[in-house]
Amino acid sequence: MVGNTLRRVGMNVGERNLLVAGIFGAGVGNGRVQGNALSGIGPVGDTRGTPFGILWAGPYDELDLSHNQVRRDDEPVAAPGATRWIGVEVLPVTVNQPVLRSLGYLAIRVDATRTLVIQNERATLVSSKAPVFAAAARAEGGSCAAMKGNVVAARGTGAAVLLGASADIVFTDNRCELNGDKTDSVVLTGRALIVSANRVVGGERSMLLNASPKLMTVLGNITSHAIATAAGPLEPQWVPLNIHA
Repeated sequence: MVGNTLRRVGMNVGERNLLVAGIFGAGVGNGRVQGNALSGIGPVGDTRGTPFGILWAGPYDELDLSHNQVRRDDEPVAAPGATRWIGVEVLPVTVNQPVLRSLGYLAIRVDATRTLVIQNERATLVSSKAPVFAAAARAEGGSCAAMKGNVVAARGTGAAVLLGASADIVFTDNRCELNGDKTDSVVLTGRALIVSANRVVGGERSMLLNASPKLMTVLGNITSHAIATAAGPLEPQWVPLNIHA
């Protein structure tokens, strides 16, 4: 999905609308979402649902999210509000999360390379075509995601970015802002993480990195709050290579 402009999506939804998303992808093996401009996604006021700028549900092998602009509001709004609004969320099918459910969509992990997808009352067995580099990658299904050069402006009790992959994540050159302090602004969950040259503002913590400390590089980021890992604070060797401002 390349070069689209989407504005004022789902701004007047009622309480029965279960899903509002500017872009929604599900079960796409190799996806590219590039150069899209999204703004005015979901109601300006509070709603009980969870609107998304971009929502991508697995299974997937490769996903490229690059040079998109994702903004909750057409015009700046000062108050964070109580809506759980999420700028970008990517949900892989993994050993730890073998079942994904969304509106009219169900994905069930069968084994390391196959996932049963049920959508609109039609069932399909999807086989992964991702290259296998290691036994651990194969066990997790091997999905890889790259998010490069995006602008994400979120507001509320959700997050700017929730990015998950069962193998590798590259997260670089992004500018992310969360007007809210109830959750982390950016959360990355994968087997290996490459995180560099990002500007992240807002949130209780600016970034939470869920991967083994031995399988992540974190450098050249400027954040307003802490960068943390699932095991605790960022390892000492990375601290002087990032700036809080």
